Amino acid sequence: MRVAIVGNGSIGLSLGALFSKAGVDVIILTRSDVKENIIFAESDIEGLSGRYNALFINREREEGIQKILEKRPELVIVTVKAYHLGSVVKRLKELKRRGFERPTLFLQNGLDILDFVAGSVSNPVRGVTGIGAYRKSKNTVFIAGINKTLIGRDEGGKCEEFKRLRELAGLPVEINETPFIERFKAAINAGINPVTALLRIKNGEILEREDAWEVVKRATEETVEVAKAYGVELPDDMISIVRRGIELTYNNYSSMAMDVLSGRPTEIDRINGKIVEKAENKGLNAPVNRSLRRLIRALSPRCTDIFPSDPSSS
Repeated sequence: MRVAIVGNGSIGLSLGALFSKAGVDVIILTRSDVKENIIFAESDIEGLSGRYNALFINREREEGIQKILEKRPELVIVTVKAYHLGSVVKRLKELKRRGFERPTLFLQNGLDILDFVAGSVSNPVRGVTGIGAYRKSKNTVFIAGINKTLIGRDEGGKCEEFKRLRELAGLPVEINETPFIERFKAAINAGINPVTALLRIKNGEILEREDAWEVVKRATEETVEVAKAYGVELPDDMISIVRRGIELTYNNYSSMAMDVLSGRPTEIDRINGKIVEKAENKGLNAPVNRSLRRLIRALSPRCTDIFPSDPSSS
């Protein structure tokens, strides 16, 4: 089996290493050149650290597009941050125009992702990952923890192909309805990501700071209430699930914390901003999510979400 992973961030590199370890032919599509066709994985998880083969292709170059057409992977997984989706959608449309299209799994944080990528591929599948990791270089990643991946059902049944791929790599996976999985992950991200970003701490330190944990719980509770207003029932023990997620990724920096520490844009508008928007549409209030969004946006103009309304403009 051959799979193309769009993005060489922490999730893209982690999946690349795990799939390569399982014997899958891995292609990593990047925005810039990577000299070595090797993923260096580091981890405290037994048996995971090592060097794994992967072909790195610069998707921004014409020769990169030609290589993709030549290699013709069977499945595509998009792991870039939400604010980079515009340029990826543009590339997917170009490949589609040239006759290449494959079932594509989108693994971004945030809500309404499939609405944004509509038209880029005929078989989009939504997913959320429970991998906790951070990138150390263009092809080096530290994998801190692995939790369950959720994949949304689709009309064509392509979700089963992605489920089999992840099971091949030994990853825990579950198929559920797309509205559920997006809101389930949002309930986890809404507190952990902005709180760790604001305090510049690893996930596990939340549990060592009573006030930080209280804010995370409140953000989660608001997200659960908003989901319920849209007919999506999240688990009754959502707070316990969030705590367990923190414990599994204790030594990991959240993606938003890494973005803030690196001076990059964040996904705050796609996570907490969307929760606030959806709450207001139902006449609800989400004051903790609103405050977290404002605080992250106040850190720096560069730390706000870049998510164009027109993907063709990226």
